[in-house]
Amino acid sequence: MYNLALCYRKGEGLVGDTQNAKKWMKRAALAGHQKAQFEHGLTLFAENEGGLALVFLELATRAGEQLQSI
Repeated sequence: MYNLALCYRKGEGLVGDTQNAKKWMKRAALAGHQKAQFEHGLTLFAENEGGLALVFLELATRAGEQLQSI
């Protein structure tokens, strides 16, 4: 689910589609994928859904996910 979301987001192997990317990222996050939880949390935060974003970001960080420095 996570990889499919990335493919939709980047348009790799199929036509890019942000709505499908969000849908599959959310499904992966709800299934417990820590990177998907982190990505979904960041997306929710960007969409002004701060409360729900914090839930997913907290789940991801408790599972060991860290923000990568640039």
